[in-house]
Amino acid sequence: MPLTAKAGITIDLLNLAAKNLNLTIIYHRYPWSRCLRLLEDSKIDGVFHASYNPDREKIAAYPIRNGKLNDSLRIHRKSYSLYTRKGSNIQWDGQSFDKVSGEIGAVFKYAVVDELRGKGVKVSESWERDILLKKLIGGHLSGVVDLENLFEPLVSRLKDEAVVRHPIPISTKNYYLIYSREFFKNNGNASRALWDQLKTIRESAEYSDIVERYVD
Repeated sequence: MPLTAKAGITIDLLNLAAKNLNLTIIYHRYPWSRCLRLLEDSKIDGVFHASYNPDREKIAAYPIRNGKLNDSLRIHRKSYSLYTRKGSNIQWDGQSFDKVSGEIGAVFKYAVVDELRGKGVKVSESWERDILLKKLIGGHLSGVVDLENLFEPLVSRLKDEAVVRHPIPISTKNYYLIYSREFFKNNGNASRALWDQLKTIRESAEYSDIVERYVD
């Protein structure tokens, strides 16, 4: 994947961590479901940004310390939110949905899909956010649940306020760099060192400098 001067906060973070450890990271961009499949088959070494999912842990190594997921070793924390057409009757109180008259859209294989279904919501999955937004505007979906930082830019391009974000997030999750089981088995020390270095940088002034480069 060719990198620009502004490749993204996470890539800048990873590159700095790798540099500090004298490591080299080669990036490839794939759809999320393919990333997970390649990770399971050990055809790639790592994936980001991955929230915790018990089924996913069967195929990937998370930063587990003393038998528990160590959230201090996350890359960052993000929120899933509900988007609906303006004037929609759908209600979300932080615990449950009400007045959902149709399907809720979500990105294929995202962890929030199972969470929504667990709350009794019918979910329509799609590979593309643009498609989800078009279906929402066209009335084919009652709502869309997606990561704010990825869906909000699409909504902001609309000429009117046809789509709105509900104020209470569906969930807020930590996101991690995860490794294939085979890679972690063979490179455990380097893998742990990279997790630790990400934490060190994220808690430092260097991280603030990285973020500042992306503030308009």
